[in-house]
Amino acid sequence: MRSLLRDSSICIFAFIIAGGFLAGCGPPYNKTIRGKDRDVFFPLLRATIPLGDQRDGWVTKSDLAMEMDFSTGKGNASQSLSLGEQISLGGTVFTGPDVIHQSFTLDYSSLAIRKGTSRDTPLYADLLFGLLYTRMELKLETSTLSARDYNTDVGFLFGVGVGYELLENATLDLRLSFDGALDRKMNTAELLVTYWLTRNAGVMGGGRYWKYRRSRTSSDRELVWQGYAAGLALRF
Repeated sequence: MRSLLRDSSICIFAFIIAGGFLAGCGPPYNKTIRGKDRDVFFPLLRATIPLGDQRDGWVTKSDLAMEMDFSTGKGNASQSLSLGEQISLGGTVFTGPDVIHQSFTLDYSSLAIRKGTSRDTPLYADLLFGLLYTRMELKLETSTLSARDYNTDVGFLFGVGVGYELLENATLDLRLSFDGALDRKMNTAELLVTYWLTRNAGVMGGGRYWKYRRSRTSSDRELVWQGYAAGLALRF
């Protein structure tokens, strides 16, 4: 009986070892490139051209206006690959087990029409429709391999926002926007305070969040930038 139990244990152990070996010898799993940086600085420039009547005052903007946004964000992260996993970028294949160091930079430019509610009260809301252009640079690196890739996309932009007049020359704005290009999805969120130094120029500061997803590439990508934003606001 003891001999039978011993032989059975040996057989079970052998099956486990063989199963693990066969699993490791199977086709590699093409993993999504995922990275997130929570300490990003976003320089920004926002220019507004009124298209309708504009009330008197420093912070009140036209109920109908054209907005142009320019910004950039650079993030760094790392991603671990287990045995049997791989990531491919620009023809270079990274296989596990390994740690991939990522550097991802996104240039962001939008042109949108903003339609707002009446500014007769301090609280207001906005809708945005327009176009978004992005240029994405992604670099992956290990101790032995490195690869770099660029992607540019143009898609339709839709956004919603709410704001509040804090002072005669200062506003607080929360804005969410969504974009869908052919191969790219882009979601953004921001909470910004704008302080107008003159009727036509001011400074902006606050927090910003970007999420970028792209498919139909060697490996799908899902990248996140999060951090502080600051820049200039212009009104013509």
